[in-house]
Amino acid sequence: MREIFVEKGTFVVTDEGGVLLIAKSLGSTLAICLRDTSSGIIGICVPVVPKVSTPDPLLTAFDCANGLREFFKEVMEKGAKRQNIKIWLVGVGIFFEGPRELNIGAQLYTYVKNTIERNGIKIVKEHVGGSYNRTVRFSFTDGPVITIPGEDEEVVL
Repeated sequence: MREIFVEKGTFVVTDEGGVLLIAKSLGSTLAICLRDTSSGIIGICVPVVPKVSTPDPLLTAFDCANGLREFFKEVMEKGAKRQNIKIWLVGVGIFFEGPRELNIGAQLYTYVKNTIERNGIKIVKEHVGGSYNRTVRFSFTDGPVITIPGEDEEVVL
């Protein structure tokens, strides 16, 4: 199986079979894992912040607002149908207590969840919050499979 690494601030969408998408060391970022079984499309988008005033053209998903728009645009251009899309949310670790304004993970989560639900797309399952620095592996047939450093067992959603 060919591995494709999804860096923070980017996304990957593919209809190529036999691919394993991997987003490592998510920290407070959020991995949006997407699958459309009818069209054979999978993808992961890893936004870093809720919104920025000037998007970075090299990091198409750095901010949620631009990242979600571009991610779903590519998903739909590859032939996905909204009614067939399933989403899993992974990440948004919280590593210190503080005011909500400083909790980027919680802001990301709220923005993404509200946007996805407002557009009528099904969120299948979530593995979010806590002080976990997760890595997620996602393929067309399996996953998401979550690895947490220091834990012996993987979590399969």
